[in-house]
Amino acid sequence: MTRELRIVSQGNRTLGKEQQAFNGLLSQLQGLRDELAQWRALEERHHQQVMSRLAPLQEEIQAARRSLILLYDDILGGKRGGGVSGKAERRQLVAFVLDLCMAYLETRHDDAIVAVHDRYASIRFADIQPAERAKVRGFTQDPSGAASPEAPPAASSMETLEAAALEAEATARAAWEEREAGRRSRRADRAGRRKAEAAVAAELAEKAASQSVREVYRKLAGALHPDRAADEADRARRHALMLRVNQGYEDADLLGLLNLQLEIEQIDAEHLASVSQARLRHYNRILQEQVAELEQELIGITARFRMTMAGMPPVVTQQSVERDLKRHIADVRRELEALQAHARAMLDPAFRRTWLRIDARQGRRDS
Repeated sequence: MTRELRIVSQGNRTLGKEQQAFNGLLSQLQGLRDELAQWRALEERHHQQVMSRLAPLQEEIQAARRSLILLYDDILGGKRGGGVSGKAERRQLVAFVLDLCMAYLETRHDDAIVAVHDRYASIRFADIQPAERAKVRGFTQDPSGAASPEAPPAASSMETLEAAALEAEATARAAWEEREAGRRSRRADRAGRRKAEAAVAAELAEKAASQSVREVYRKLAGALHPDRAADEADRARRHALMLRVNQGYEDADLLGLLNLQLEIEQIDAEHLASVSQARLRHYNRILQEQVAELEQELIGITARFRMTMAGMPPVVTQQSVERDLKRHIADVRRELEALQAHARAMLDPAFRRTWLRIDARQGRRDS
């Protein structure tokens, strides 16, 4: 229906500037609405996929990490995996346990994991958080123990001379600025008048555009009045249409209201062609605002997707969003399988010693 809402040239007459703009804005609006409908449908599908496939895998990842922490604890306690063979192995496993505990406890509280942490750490987990918070504060301790900002260093003699020079320069500029003040004031007055005139013009244009929407609304409301219903079925039809009319008026949706006029045959191509250039100018102003709103909504949707995608690509398409989610799900599934395989392998003392030696050598190279 929307695609039929356009101005068609009558006879040999060519379309005027505002008529061409009207048709162009209609086409642009419909394209944006179609694109937004596709993105909104993608948002719904994406959310369903995240909740039904990705979220459960992420919970399994957390469960696997928890199981690995408890496995390391059992190995250190000699309950599984043959225990540890020496101090070096114990030190490495303790380091792994503490790292895993801290990462796990960043996102959730778990008394069992806190207990594992406190069994091997020199500082209880409950005491670490305040200490970590203190580190990010830009404070030093005074002798009484109270936190206070670091005192600024005393100014040097060079800084004093520079300050004096700046003060002298400021004094020298004061007289010149005073002379310029009058001229600036006169220029500001002229600019203010021009700004006020532009604001008045914009306000008048806004009122005219709003009046155009009201006029379309009144015509629709008059044509669809329930008193004109032929029977109960017609009354119900008019009521349903008036709900759409009221919503269109509330949203200042000129395109929707014009479509309703077309739907009830209140206007046609000949009527649109006879609309004055001034009225079309008001219509076009409203349609331009709707285009801008839809463009901003489209930017917002794509920006939200970009923030969740790997590497935050500069260009986001619906196809790239779907590919990114599939890749993310596959990556999480591989991570889960690797964690589970690692836990099984660590029960073998020979594998564990070999793995720890390789990890220790890698750590020395990295340092």
